[in-house]
Amino acid sequence: MRLFYYPPGQDTVVTFPIAIGKRGWRTPKGQTSVIGKRRNPTWTPPASIRREAAKRGKKLKKVYRASPSNPLGTRALRLGLPGYLIHGTNKPYSIGKRISHGCIRLRRSDIEHLFDLVAVDTPVTIVSQASRLPYSPTESPENYEPAPIVAKKHHKPRRKPKQRKTTPTRKVRRRPVDEPTPIVSANNEFNMRQLQQEIDSGAVTPINLSDL
Repeated sequence: MRLFYYPPGQDTVVTFPIAIGKRGWRTPKGQTSVIGKRRNPTWTPPASIRREAAKRGKKLKKVYRASPSNPLGTRALRLGLPGYLIHGTNKPYSIGKRISHGCIRLRRSDIEHLFDLVAVDTPVTIVSQASRLPYSPTESPENYEPAPIVAKKHHKPRRKPKQRKTTPTRKVRRRPVDEPTPIVSANNEFNMRQLQQEIDSGAVTPINLSDL
């Protein structure tokens, strides 16, 4: 689970690990934008979150002022989706988990860095896909223009159920392993088989294809 920021006019990407909504409080997918920025935000827990906390035997404050215990951390980016933010956290160990009430959390140093980079009206895309690439293998990279902020909710592929063996096992002669094929050839053309293997690996860390 990561957030990718594409600075306008630059051939680069800035990426951060994130935490997203837990079961029953899913982070919504779709297109939106940053409509506001707030340093040292206050947090007023909505009634739905207060009720959910009460069921767990926890009583929330009516208002959380700017402090180390504020769940929003030191910075908040308000999204066009009502009630949803990209913000910091007072629980850095939660990053990388499905644990929030739908907002996107970042570590303090990361949200402060992103806060300084992002302007109001910056487009935001929230997607759920295992690919580390910002485009589908069927799309042309040079024709794809991602939104400046892309939040990816990584999902694990479903495992196929194990099947009972109906025939006796037998030794299979292994075929020799082919030599690794460069993902980019000398004339800068993509090797789609190698590219697909990278996509299927499920990792979310950006890679420089020319270095493979």
